[in-house]
Amino acid sequence: MKTTIDISTIKSCKAGKQLAQKQIFEVYSKHVYATAMRYVADCPTAKDVVQDTFIRVFKYIHSFDGEVVNFKGWISRICINESLKTIKKNRRFYSIEPGKEMGSYTHQKELEMQADYIYREIVKLPPRYRTVFNLYEIEGYSHKEIAETMGIKEGSSRSCLTRAKQMLKEKLSAYSINKSVGQ
Repeated sequence: MKTTIDISTIKSCKAGKQLAQKQIFEVYSKHVYATAMRYVADCPTAKDVVQDTFIRVFKYIHSFDGEVVNFKGWISRICINESLKTIKKNRRFYSIEPGKEMGSYTHQKELEMQADYIYREIVKLPPRYRTVFNLYEIEGYSHKEIAETMGIKEGSSRSCLTRAKQMLKEKLSAYSINKSVGQ
């Protein structure tokens, strides 16, 4: 399996070649899935977002006129838009199951547990806060871009981000306290 694509693969995909579509899917599907999970936080829904993303990628690939280095970003933006459409359509809170016990507490395992805890707390944020947090902190969108994408005011974007950070700070402080008491 290829791990990268080149401009000829994109051109072949534009020409409707199924092999090129398959190669693009194989190279980017894990990235698209991970991106979708940051927004919808539900495996079956994220898989639907991946499918919808690639349908749009292949439908609109003719509009991509950038360089290969910009292709992943172009696909990511489509995935984010598909995730946001799904959130708006479903209007429900997604949650995930807590991670399984990790066994011994080696340094690596402890870091994995902390990352898992942080991820679970981000996922538990109200959908609007989680979406703004992901778009701003992870995707690097500006508040203006977030406002345009979500159909809200810039001030609302800033407010959602502040509230999301405050909620996370409270949860992470509680985690630190509980963890230090348990040791």
